[in-house]
Amino acid sequence: MPNCARRVGRTGRTFGLGYKLHLAIDPERRLPLSSLFAPANQNEKKHSLIVLEKAKQVLGRAGASSRSVIADSQYNDEKLRNAVPEAVIPYPSNQKRNVKGLLRVTGSSDLMDQRS
Repeated sequence: MPNCARRVGRTGRTFGLGYKLHLAIDPERRLPLSSLFAPANQNEKKHSLIVLEKAKQVLGRAGASSRSVIADSQYNDEKLRNAVPEAVIPYPSNQKRNVKGLLRVTGSSDLMDQRS
């Protein structure tokens, strides 16, 4: 990607100039299935389905299929959730609580409660 495509994007509480790497991996083999570099100012949702479709193509050629997606809250998108049988994507803290089908993660104690 040419340097002119770099854009200012959020990096925590500050801003940075550069790119983001979107990556799909096979968790059992720890191998990358697909990747995509994008300007830092573009939202993850815009690229999530592209990366997932590329990963599905790689898996399809190997005679396998995707069973689940695990992603951070920036990938929270109904289209991505519906693209696989199981999606573990917490929704951002600025969204409504108690929405059916969405996982709310607010701290480590919540994770411990769910495992019990």
